[in-house]
Order: sequence, then C-alpha cells, then structure tokens
Amino acid sequence: MKDNVYLGYIINLLPEEFVEKGSDFNQNLIFLIPVAVFFVLLILTGAAFALNFYMSSQITSVNNQITVLMPDALNYDVLLKRKNELQEANKVLQGIDQRSKRDIGVLEELRSSIPADTWITSLKIDGSHYTLNGSSLSSTSPPYFYYLISKSKILSNPRLDEIIRVPGKDKENSNNAFNFIFDFEVLR
Repeated sequence: MKDNVYLGYIINLLPEEFVEKGSDFNQNLIFLIPVAVFFVLLILTGAAFALNFYMSSQITSVNNQITVLMPDALNYDVLLKRKNELQEANKVLQGIDQRSKRDIGVLEELRSSIPADTWITSLKIDGSHYTLNGSSLSSTSPPYFYYLISKSKILSNPRLDEIIRVPGKDKENSNNAFNFIFDFEVLR
C-alpha cells in the first residue's frame, strides 16, 4: 500500500459575517510590538552610551586645558599687579621725557638770552614755575637779562625779585658782583 498523504484544510462553514478576519495578523502584531520596542530601546541605549563616551572625552579635554592653564590663572593677580606697576612706571618715564624736552627748551632759551658777564648759580623747578638765582659783574646785566626773558616765546610772567650788590674781597679792587633772583613760568 502506498503511503497516504493527508492534507489538512480548515474550512469554515459559517457565513462570512461570522468569519474572523485577520486573527493571524493580530497574533503576529502582538509578537512584533515587543520585539520592535526591544530594538528601539537597544538603539537608544547604544546612542546613550555613544553620547556618554563623547561627553566624557570632551570633559577630559577641558580638564586637561584647565590643568595647563592653572599656573597662569594662579599668577593672574601677580601678573596684573606687575602690569599696573609697569604702566605707572611708563607714565612716569613719559612724563620725565616730556619734562626733559620742556626743560631743555627752557635751558636753551636761557642760554641764548643770558648776557656775557652773567651766570646762573641755581635753577629751581616747581611744575611750570621756575626760580633762577644768578650773579653778574655789572648792575645793568640782570635788568637786561630780565628784558630778554620777557620777550621770550616760551617763558612768561618773569619777575625780577631782587638784585643784591656783593662787595669784592679786596678793598683796593672795587670789583663788585650782583646777585639776582628771577621767577618765571613756562608756557606749555
């Protein structure tokens, strides 16, 4: 006898209204939803691990930069104080430089105006106010010197404070000297 092969068929004898449609699909859907959720969670977990790794490397990089900059950050106050000191010193030097140029101009003006028999013994400077002490062999030289200073373009408000006659050391020799004091201002 031959092997009998039976084919199984399911036949629904109910009218079509009572036939369940898509029951196989519903059973597959019930199985597929948890699998899909599992894969989505698996992908999200992998992305979270990748993001965590990236952020950890960024934090490590920033920490390394902080470590490198830490000595400079600790010395910032010292460097700022030093910078301020150097700026103040620079201002002083610039002031001295400007002052030197002005004083050289004043000395040049005095040199070109001083009579031949007259000399300056001291020059006191107080801001733009100058006090000059001098001596002369002639009584007419200090007033003439005053006249020349009053005509100057950079020296202003001259005032001849005093002229004092100083007798010579030898009584036989009548050489007298005349000490004088000037005050004047310098135009800026």
